[in-house]
Amino acid sequence: MSSSNPFVSHQSVVLHAGGGAVAMHGDFEEIVGVDPTDPEGLIPLAVSLVPLQCRIPQWIPGPSPGRVETLKLWWRIRGIDVLADEHPFTGPLDPADFPYSLYVPDDYMREIDAVVQLYFTIEDESGFVTPSNPSTLTVDNNAPRFADADDHAEFVDPDIALTGITEAVLAANPFIEFLVPDY
Repeated sequence: MSSSNPFVSHQSVVLHAGGGAVAMHGDFEEIVGVDPTDPEGLIPLAVSLVPLQCRIPQWIPGPSPGRVETLKLWWRIRGIDVLADEHPFTGPLDPADFPYSLYVPDDYMREIDAVVQLYFTIEDESGFVTPSNPSTLTVDNNAPRFADADDHAEFVDPDIALTGITEAVLAANPFIEFLVPDY
């Protein structure tokens, strides 16, 4: 699928979100492990070490009895659309199957650091495609580095700076503060 190709659809697809609400635009129910309030969509390292679970709500009307619609998960990196996962559904859809999970392979998140777009499409038997709204995700496997190589984190409490973190310090301090220079 070319990133310059516009999506064309002959039908309106309505997604049925959990809790009975119906959304007119395609959105993921959940991208498991990614904070939905993070505008950069940072994929935490622990999450990137396993396939990324993407939960997709039921769409309406769905395929009619005996007809097939294919749900496809796309990973757009540097303008190139890569098929991550897909599953065909024969109508009618069973609400018990939703939200349905498709997965981004973990090696997609290990190859290169980048800002990517993740979206899904619903393709009917005639080839008409209806896309979801894309979600922006950030793949960042690089550890933070200080702006100056001589910088280091420092304890705020001078007593802890002298003793370091000991069992006694942990018992007496529910929180230990650090000053972290720019990185």
